[in-house]
Amino acid sequence: MIESYLSKLIAADLTHLEDLPYDDLEGLRAKLQQSKEHFYDYYFTKENKSVGFRKYTSKEANSAAEKMYTFNWDKPFGVLENGWMLGEKYIHFYFGTPQDFYLSYDEMAIVSWHRTEKFWGDDVCSFCNPRGLYTAVDCGRMNVIKSLFENYPKSNKKWVEKIDKIIDKVNALLTTRLSESKSNVLLDLDKDSNGEVDLIENDFNKIIVQNQKKIIEIDRNYIQQFVKISNYIKTKRSNTQKIFESIGQTKNQKELEARVNLVRNQIHAYEQLVFHSISMVSALLTDDMITFFEIYEALDKLGIFNSNWQNEVSAKLDRIGNELNSLLVAIYQMENSIVSELSNLTYTTSESFSSLQSAMETQLSGIKSSISVNNLLNGIQSYQLYRLNQNLLK
Repeated sequence: MIESYLSKLIAADLTHLEDLPYDDLEGLRAKLQQSKEHFYDYYFTKENKSVGFRKYTSKEANSAAEKMYTFNWDKPFGVLENGWMLGEKYIHFYFGTPQDFYLSYDEMAIVSWHRTEKFWGDDVCSFCNPRGLYTAVDCGRMNVIKSLFENYPKSNKKWVEKIDKIIDKVNALLTTRLSESKSNVLLDLDKDSNGEVDLIENDFNKIIVQNQKKIIEIDRNYIQQFVKISNYIKTKRSNTQKIFESIGQTKNQKELEARVNLVRNQIHAYEQLVFHSISMVSALLTDDMITFFEIYEALDKLGIFNSNWQNEVSAKLDRIGNELNSLLVAIYQMENSIVSELSNLTYTTSESFSSLQSAMETQLSGIKSSISVNNLLNGIQSYQLYRLNQNLLK
């Protein structure tokens, strides 16, 4: 009976929960929680044949609300006896007198009933409210009405327990689905399952170490700038790993998707920085100063040479608790800035890029790097196309 009523109330099939997708299950859980507050309607609708309950029309409910000031914090939905207006939380006794009152359903369940012929004549019974006032009913209906309100709290408890059992089933399904989603995502981001997010090596540092003397001969100040870039990339790599590890702490699918999107954006920003940093030092070593300064200005605009942003993020990620999501929003915005700024670099489409690419390959080969310039460039371009398609779908 309860499940049938709930199915109609929330417009959902409760007999095949396992067939529902994750988002639908989350929506169903919210509706089930809200439905706990609708017990009054279920109870009196179920009992209406035996007790004479009549549900109000919308017009009648509005009219009743206008009569009773107590409906300022309650809503009328039906009538039982003459003057007995039933609300979502209280029974309102309205007879147009100064003695009008209201009782909660829990209070009504424990009132004292009496035969009161001396007040109203034969076959009249009443209950005494906490204020000492008697309210009469026909004695032939007393036991029915008494039983109706005495059973209300117990029936309400069963109603809540039944809904909680269904919610427990929904929660179990959500936990299973979320766990499966996490496993799939973690495997995609960590294909060798070593607990570390898959990132290319930061070979930029090895290249500047190998070419330190040549760089000093050009301008020793560039060494300091390159070291700043290298440290920025190292910290970014560490922060990406920390955010990757936080995926296991996500509490729902929406949070999981947001965290995964952030990690993917972090990976892409990291790869872009590595690629363009290697391009920058290679351009310097081959006297391609236009490309060198194009990249330099982009990195300078992002504040990489004078900003402690990544260090601040690293420190916060180490100690942050409930404020993690707000920090991740700030990181996401920063990553978008990096991706957008570096995506505007045009040197990779110039005619001279082939000679720079060859110089980069030479540098990487010299340190026995696993990085392929062509593969890295294709990965960056593929991600940019992916982001473009995502934006078009919104």
